[in-house]
Amino acid sequence: MLALFPFTDLVVLDVWLYSLALLAELGAFLIIRIREPSLIRPWRVPGGLTGATVVVGFPSAMALLAMATSGLTNTLVGIGAALTGPLAYVAFARQARVPSRG
Repeated sequence: MLALFPFTDLVVLDVWLYSLALLAELGAFLIIRIREPSLIRPWRVPGGLTGATVVVGFPSAMALLAMATSGLTNTLVGIGAALTGPLAYVAFARQARVPSRG
């Protein structure tokens, strides 16, 4: 289906989906920092929660800007593409629970 899109739209869609993944990673970083502040890590962002928030702020703003300026079509296709992950998870989880006949 994506082969029907022009190359430039595919690049914009790729950036949109990458931005969504980046926002999820940065959000997870902050959540772990809040829930487990003393967790031993291989690296640490100094400054406590304030430092972590500052480090997350600029990339999050740029990701949101990229998503906001991608256009309506790319946003709708990006949302649709992003929703295929949870739908595939549900479908494959059901398939894994069903005993195979063989």
